[in-house]
Amino acid sequence: MSVRILLLNFCAAWRARYWSSILVLGLSACGSTQPVRHWHLSAESAPRPPVVSPAANAPACQLRLLPLSVPDYLRRSELVIHPAPAQIAFAGTEFWISPFPDTLQAGLLSQWRLEPNASARWRWADENDASAADALRLQVTLETVNNLLDAQGAQTQWQVSWRWQRVNAQQGDAPSQLPGRQPPGVAMTTAIQQRASGEPYAALVQATRQATRDLAQKILASLPFSTCR
Repeated sequence: MSVRILLLNFCAAWRARYWSSILVLGLSACGSTQPVRHWHLSAESAPRPPVVSPAANAPACQLRLLPLSVPDYLRRSELVIHPAPAQIAFAGTEFWISPFPDTLQAGLLSQWRLEPNASARWRWADENDASAADALRLQVTLETVNNLLDAQGAQTQWQVSWRWQRVNAQQGDAPSQLPGRQPPGVAMTTAIQQRASGEPYAALVQATRQATRDLAQKILASLPFSTCR
């Protein structure tokens, strides 16, 4: 009888030790999981400029940014990296706050709406605005995007094209074109490269923010008209 009791106690102790080991391993695995982070590009914390009523002879133009065109591999929320030539990888714990085209579109609009005195000359249409009020529409295409990570930080390289489209243009009512600007319908291109130092993924987001600001400035500098008419 005593031998049986000893065997039962041994088996119970072994089972308890086995399951406690499994529990420790499981908790260790959970503790080693990297936290998921979400990033955005919008300058949400920056103060918006005061609304300025346009003069009667210089009405504000309504501009609309059409949905961005991007390579298929960017139509996701995961951050895209290129750890080696001809190789694309998605960062498993680093995400944009929404799919990259939507995130970049929000970032561009945020930059343009913070332009000093912009409301006296133009305004960017909100999503629910009537499209008939548009004076110009803007189509932006990201031809290529390369994001590179290394021990010192990250770099992003973009090839971008865009064109302005005049809406409901009628003969004889064209506004004066600004000197040195391309007329609506003409495609323009640019190359953008930005690098940031620090923890690789945070540096990639910072470089992308800088690239977004650069692109916003270049596109705004190509606006063909100062007023609608």
